Amino acid sequence: MKVAFIVTRFPVLISERSILNQITGLIDRGHDVDIYAVHVGDQARVHPDVIEYKLQQRTTYLKMPENRAVRLLKGIGMFLLNLRNPAVILRSLNVFRYGVQASSLMLLYTVAAIKRPRVYDIIHCQFGPLGIRGMFLRDSGLLSGKLITQFRGSDLNAYPRQRLAGSDVYRKLFEEGDLFLALSSFLIEKAVELGCPKHKILKLPLGVDLSKFVFTERRLEPDSEIRLLSIGRLLEVKGIEYAVRAVAKVSARFPNLRYRVIGEGPLLEPLKTLAHELGISRRVEFLGGLIHDQVLRHYDESHILLHPGVVAQDGAEEGLGTVLVEAQAAGLPVIASKVGGIPECVRDGESGHLVPQRDVDALASKLCDLIEHSERWPEMGRIGRKNVEAHFDNRKLCDGLVEIYENLCHLSSAK
Repeated sequence: MKVAFIVTRFPVLISERSILNQITGLIDRGHDVDIYAVHVGDQARVHPDVIEYKLQQRTTYLKMPENRAVRLLKGIGMFLLNLRNPAVILRSLNVFRYGVQASSLMLLYTVAAIKRPRVYDIIHCQFGPLGIRGMFLRDSGLLSGKLITQFRGSDLNAYPRQRLAGSDVYRKLFEEGDLFLALSSFLIEKAVELGCPKHKILKLPLGVDLSKFVFTERRLEPDSEIRLLSIGRLLEVKGIEYAVRAVAKVSARFPNLRYRVIGEGPLLEPLKTLAHELGISRRVEFLGGLIHDQVLRHYDESHILLHPGVVAQDGAEEGLGTVLVEAQAAGLPVIASKVGGIPECVRDGESGHLVPQRDVDALASKLCDLIEHSERWPEMGRIGRKNVEAHFDNRKLCDGLVEIYENLCHLSSAK
């Protein structure tokens, strides 16, 4: 099969490795994959698979200038240069059908990037708003194929709140898209609430390449460092503030406690300031964004993963949690919040603990309990690994994705 992936950025961020796993999994199975990216990703921290599979040679960028004035001026020039195809140009400006994707000139720039029609079996859009862009590309004849949109989290809980169309933001997409995928049952419920027909949406969790995560039983040697870890974009929805506060509450009890945070984002400096104000600057280390091999090393060296996600003010909450799946694959006990799709990937009391969101006392209590009963860590790690092997193995999920593609194409040809 020939598949088009439409993604927000490429190369993908560390937190979006599940998309990369789908792409490489399809290529390994003999399918032809092209990538269409809205933004150029981080070229300095490229995942090894991007190089091994020569994925940038498969990528077309749909980028446009961030500056609105420059975007408008260039957009006028592009409009004039592309008048040989006026129907497509005018369709790209149809705000009634495509909303902000049209009003921001995103679709006009997309027309300029894709210079000739391309035929696919599947157009797989990796985020709700990109489904709208995929719908335009198919409407305009620039891409053809069955249209699949995969929802990942904020596209269902935060994005609709940010748009004038509100809960109707995906109305046309739900009508005309062929199939929708969601990472969790939680997200399926959100999509149905927004109007997605139940018969059009399936659950497809994120997958991890288990060969990249060496399972290690965690043990705490006498007088050794207790190493805590968090990974993710430093945004409100990740709740890192509450982990910092919990570490401060237990720091006097465990003087050998160290907490490392991998990730970057707008809350980096406020979080550093918070750690300083709580008197634990020497206990907390903010490592910034790291390359894949460095992230794997920190999984190997850590004892417990903290993932205290929250429902953010804009409505965003975790659709599932790639980091939680990866940590369990490596054998780490986890402590996470009971929000969004997180309970679907953590076996509470077995592979880790779930606590109420924003509850520093509960987070600190479970952290103390885990540290004081470190003899439980190996069994919790084994349970977590088995959980990932059963439900989040990328090989099985890629086989399932191919089956979804084939069934969709078969249904189409049978009509």
